Amino acid sequence: MASNFQEMTPMHRDILRNNRAFLIKNMEPMKLLKHLSTTLDETDDEQIKAQSTRGERSEKLLDILLRKGQNAFDEFVKALREVQSQYLAVTLIEAGNNWRRNHINHRDGEGGESDIK
Repeated sequence: MASNFQEMTPMHRDILRNNRAFLIKNMEPMKLLKHLSTTLDETDDEQIKAQSTRGERSEKLLDILLRKGQNAFDEFVKALREVQSQYLAVTLIEAGNNWRRNHINHRDGEGGESDIK
């Protein structure tokens, strides 16, 4: 049986990694869980809830999201909006816009060295 699983895009992985400390410091993972039901399964949910602190739960959520498929990032941004964390969602969207600009400029030879890893 062939799998239809598609990995998260490199852009979305980079955005989550580059904004990891900011997200860990500012997001409320317990509020996000019910809004991520199409991305997270019961085991994911339990692993996040098992963490002792909000920061550890945030770290676990991000670790799990990075392993999820192509739609996980968009669902995460939507969940942030739904729990009134608009500024976090906007930060990720702006990071995506910057990522695209940097890669287009780099591809066209206008951007010099790219700092995206």
